[in-house]
Amino acid sequence: MLFGMPVPIFSSLLVWVARREILPLLLGLTLGFPSAGLAHTDAYLDALPSPHGGQVRMAGPMHLELVVKATAVEVYVTDHAGAPRPTQDGKALLRTGPDGVGTELRPAGANRFAGTLAKPVPVDAAFTLFVRLPGEDAQSARFSPRATDAAANASNVPQPQSSPEEKAHAHHAH
Repeated sequence: MLFGMPVPIFSSLLVWVARREILPLLLGLTLGFPSAGLAHTDAYLDALPSPHGGQVRMAGPMHLELVVKATAVEVYVTDHAGAPRPTQDGKALLRTGPDGVGTELRPAGANRFAGTLAKPVPVDAAFTLFVRLPGEDAQSARFSPRATDAAANASNVPQPQSSPEEKAHAHHAH
């Protein structure tokens, strides 16, 4: 007896499942989804080095990297594997501060939006970014990049070093 069934019936059930290629699907669903969701928390993404020195957030099927330097703003759009997502004909709006002042960002390269803030923002400023790529649903993400930078600079913990290949795929090593 195995799982309350006679062994021949249980082995026949396993053969039936294997022939219909259900077993790989069940294993993928069981093992794949929980780890994929846990790998993209804000804290996890903050711990990884970012390609352009900004803060990365997950928004639906993409990663958004927000880079703020004084009043210059850039947003880089990639898929979860780090491959560039085209921004041509896309739209992006960045809101900041308690009054939600908006700055429209325009496509500025293969996978980048760019714009200029009306004035520099405080270190603890929070941003909400809205992005819509052609043919896709709008996505949003919340950022506090300069506060994260300030906390990282105040820390005495050394930052991990990675090769460019590792940077692009480090968060997918499950």
